[in-house]
Amino acid sequence: TIKAFNTLPDRIKESSGLVHFENAIWTHNDSGDGPCLYQLDIDNQKLTKTVLLENAKSKDWEELAQDETSLYVGDFGNNGGHRQDLVIYKVPKNELTKDTVSNCEVIEFRYPDQERFDRGAYQHNFDCEAMIVSEDSIYLFSKNHQDQLNTVISNEHQQHLNQ
Repeated sequence: TIKAFNTLPDRIKESSGLVHFENAIWTHNDSGDGPCLYQLDIDNQKLTKTVLLENAKSKDWEELAQDETSLYVGDFGNNGGHRQDLVIYKVPKNELTKDTVSNCEVIEFRYPDQERFDRGAYQHNFDCEAMIVSEDSIYLFSKNHQDQLNTVISNEHQQHLNQ
């Protein structure tokens, strides 16, 4: 059954990623907020928990994904093409009962073919907007403004898809 949320709580200004587990929706803001995850009750559509990720930063969070044991927060928005601090935070789900999580794993990455970091907004191919986790891999999906292709990057391979 799909339930529509009529409005999100005021604290969530720009929800940029969603996952469902344990009968709740988890989300985060895109940018302009602290490194927080928000739990929403599905039935009453209320904010029920805010969890601070103590060792994380929130520059341009774009996506939220999950596997059996962890949530993955993608801080990899890169509209200007100049970011060299792209990360994914791996958050243990069993830690989300606390108000503060201090042991997120920080997964740093870079685009192997990005050599310039001075492109300017929307003039490059290095703007990740989405990810999924499947088995032992994280797949990142870029929004390639320059060549109008999508790039899928995983820890195993990279391939271009027609847009």
